[in-house]
Amino acid sequence: AVEIHLARDLERTGTAVLSEEVLTQAESVLSNMAEICQSRFMVPKENMIGFGTQVFRSAENGEQFLALISQKLGVRISVISQNQESAIGFATANALLPETVNKEDVICWDSGGASFQLSTASGKTLEGRLGSAIVCGMISKIKGIPVTESPNPVSENEVHQLDENIMNYMLENFAELENFWSKKWKCPNRRVVGISGKTCIFATCMHALNSKLNPDLQLRGKLTPNPHMSFEEVEKIRAILIGRKDEEFRELGFMQVQMIIPKLALLRAVMKFFNINTVEYVPSTGGCIGFLSLKLKTQIQ
Repeated sequence: AVEIHLARDLERTGTAVLSEEVLTQAESVLSNMAEICQSRFMVPKENMIGFGTQVFRSAENGEQFLALISQKLGVRISVISQNQESAIGFATANALLPETVNKEDVICWDSGGASFQLSTASGKTLEGRLGSAIVCGMISKIKGIPVTESPNPVSENEVHQLDENIMNYMLENFAELENFWSKKWKCPNRRVVGISGKTCIFATCMHALNSKLNPDLQLRGKLTPNPHMSFEEVEKIRAILIGRKDEEFRELGFMQVQMIIPKLALLRAVMKFFNINTVEYVPSTGGCIGFLSLKLKTQIQ
């Protein structure tokens, strides 16, 4: 797998423009993916569809880049709105959860590098332009280092400052919630489901909770890891990880080691602000399944 840190690139440049370097990397990966789909899976390029999310909405050259790539590769890639992204996210959770789950109780939490969305079956959405890469930029500013440099080890004092910065953002953007959300968060049957891939904040926390660092590992079960994470567990495992170096994280099998503490800080902050006691993690390849299910539903109708 090839990782391209688009949101971190915006943080690094300090502008609203994606660099030529990262766009060249993105073009190479997209070209390779299109070639694989065509040669291995016999998918014609005219049937290939892709979509850009928050980082392409934020970047001044985001839509232009995707338009050029679409023309060059002969595929369809466009920028979608945050509401569309939320709908795809909820559809992904809906497709992956058991049919017995009451979808009206579900709140889907999709958290990426540049934003997060909380969405429901009714289409209501809470949107935050705050993702793991943005929070990583926050800790870099606190430490006074370039975003290209790892912030590890992160001290307790620096984590405290990071928590304050994230909470200030939450207060500025979500202090006054509409009546629907006020009731939704108080609903005793609510079920918060986190979706995304192997480097997301939920997968990172699950990896930590199922590592040898967790003193309560035996309670979770080594062979059948619990897909739920409580606020208490997030607090406890983050405290254990504070102050560790890149090498220590790598030895424990973590991915994107420079972003471990920022990811857990974002997870903790959103859970604390909305009083989320437990999150159920459902692994997904982005919103692919949700997008396909929505397309299929449209065709059937």
